[in-house]
Amino acid sequence: MSNDISKAQLLVYFKKINAYNYICKKCNKPYKTPNGGIGNLKAHYATHLQDVSDKVVPGKRKSQTVLPCDTDVVNADEPQTIDVVSGSSVTSAKYLKVQQTLPNLVMNIKSTESGSKAEKITNAITFYICKDNVPFKTVENEGFQHLMQTVCPLYKIPSRNTFRRRVDDIYDVISCKFKESLSKVQHVAVTTDAWTETMQMKSFLGITLHLIKDTKLESRTIGTVELNQSHTSEYIGRILVNTLADWGLEKTNVVAVVTDSGANIKKAIVDQYTADKHVPCVAHTINLVVEKGIEKTQEIDKETNVKSGGVPVLVSKVREIVKFVKRSSKASDLLRKYQNIEGKKEGQFLKLILDVRTRWNSTYYMIERFLKLTNNLSQMLLTLNGNDIPEMISGHDIRCLQDICSLLRPFEVLTKEISTEKSVMSKNETLPIAEPDGSNTDDHCNLWGLHKSLEKKRNDEKGYNNTAREELRSYLHHNILKLDLDPLIEWENTKTIFPKLYKLAMKYLVVPGTSVPSERLFSKAGETISKTRNRLTGSRLSKLLFLQSVDKNKWNF
Repeated sequence: MSNDISKAQLLVYFKKINAYNYICKKCNKPYKTPNGGIGNLKAHYATHLQDVSDKVVPGKRKSQTVLPCDTDVVNADEPQTIDVVSGSSVTSAKYLKVQQTLPNLVMNIKSTESGSKAEKITNAITFYICKDNVPFKTVENEGFQHLMQTVCPLYKIPSRNTFRRRVDDIYDVISCKFKESLSKVQHVAVTTDAWTETMQMKSFLGITLHLIKDTKLESRTIGTVELNQSHTSEYIGRILVNTLADWGLEKTNVVAVVTDSGANIKKAIVDQYTADKHVPCVAHTINLVVEKGIEKTQEIDKETNVKSGGVPVLVSKVREIVKFVKRSSKASDLLRKYQNIEGKKEGQFLKLILDVRTRWNSTYYMIERFLKLTNNLSQMLLTLNGNDIPEMISGHDIRCLQDICSLLRPFEVLTKEISTEKSVMSKNETLPIAEPDGSNTDDHCNLWGLHKSLEKKRNDEKGYNNTAREELRSYLHHNILKLDLDPLIEWENTKTIFPKLYKLAMKYLVVPGTSVPSERLFSKAGETISKTRNRLTGSRLSKLLFLQSVDKNKWNF
């Protein structure tokens, strides 16, 4: 076979080093041609034709489609076909092409710029950017590009502007589908609150939506609207109504609007939706109750009218110790040292918590952690020397702190119970907090004790009710739902028994007990706007937070 090939055709398979040295392109072996002849090259080329992978079954014809080699003899844009008949040594010289090996074939592919695989990867990166609060410029960072080169070397990473456009496109598609689903919903609940972003010193109005769909409670962020004017009740109310209207929601669709007790936002809701639809946040109310209760423990001097003593003074002593430890590296090292002596390993060391008055229950968390580290703090303060070292509180004060912690614990449990967002305040994962087992000493924190006692009183009476009064009476004598069951599913199963109450339940169970969803929205917004992402516009921020609130199964991958 190799005797019929010309020199020009043969040299296609070899790389010329100089006039007397060549390298085989297939196996990279060097060969010499001392007198300029091609005998050695023909002999080596014949060994490749006799390769085991090129052999055919005797008596049968085999056709191969191969990618062309770099040559000017044959059109490189067309694959060439080799016809081989077993036992025959005659083959057309025009088609003496051998198929490329798999490694060479892969190396010749420059990139995967299009196709379904590239589209999936691009969408996955977009999902990662939205869900994990990653800046768009991440795709141009060296570490991310090295990761993608390792995972998928043939994938060409689009630019940051491409991902910005992709976020806009995905937002348009998902938001359009959500608007269509909203058109079929009769009742929705809203939580809203105003917030100032300190990085850019811009104010935003956060709006979250809550609705029941297919016996499941859905929560969605529909707006983080930038506020450009003074936060008057009229301006806030207008922004809220216009934002909901953009999503196809009228005032009649809104069952309730949950906010904090701020005078401006409360008046905005009352003016736009009437006082009946304004629901004050229960968690804020609990927080005010605790603050007022702590304030009442102080004594007032009748002559100077100055408050003194009480719980605030004791909490202030704890706060000063916590501040000292946090600003002193030596004190922090000693605190970790004494915990290590007790047998704790690195990674298990506890840190002191400094309370923030604007955050709920932070005082309780500070006292609780302080009590856990009391012995270590005593050793640490005794070891240090200096004039600025605070004194350790007395044993009497520690016992008072323990009593304070016991009094605050039920409020903390209640706040967690009513701050649920994914269910109608009856969820399995909240039960361990409110339902202590036999080993728990905080039995007085069992908020569901009455419910569980009523649950034991079973009533198997079933039937159909003609009037609303009969239906209500039958419902009040109905079996109490267990805490580990979903109320929405139970209402769906009993809607034929209580049809009138079912409509009321579907209307009012969408209302959350707190404005925690909007508070969480601000936390997410603060994570999204960072030092490496401080030029986000209000509209872009709103899109990112909306997509972040969308479940993974609703993304169009």
